[in-house]
Amino acid sequence: MRLVNHGQLRSQIRRSRGRRGVARLRLLLDEIHPQSKRSRSELERMFLHICLQAGLPQPEVNVLIEVGNKRYRPDFLWRPQGLILEADSRRFHDTDTAFVNDRRREQQLQLAGWRVSRFTWEQVEFEPSVVAEIVRRFLAQ
Repeated sequence: MRLVNHGQLRSQIRRSRGRRGVARLRLLLDEIHPQSKRSRSELERMFLHICLQAGLPQPEVNVLIEVGNKRYRPDFLWRPQGLILEADSRRFHDTDTAFVNDRRREQQLQLAGWRVSRFTWEQVEFEPSVVAEIVRRFLAQ
């Protein structure tokens, strides 16, 4: 019935850590959306929610892939389409080291045949319909 906004509920759960019933509620939400168990951030959960709302194929989330002698854990992976999408927040990707590492990683994945693209927090939060359309077009290529 879509009476609950999962992003807002997750946000409330984060603010209510340690309170009675919160752990049980988190487990219930993870059962409703099993891929959210693998997500490592609120941004990733918001991205998954966009995919679900738009009726897009659900990606694999934070799974290990091997490229040459390296292992990577992309945020979102669609194997049949050879597509990797990353959700980048300034909190984790705005340092000099992260900037350099992200570019190197992206280059290695592209050399191995993966198509890689990135979404910002601002896109995911404020432009969900645009994000959904971009993902839909990537998947159609």
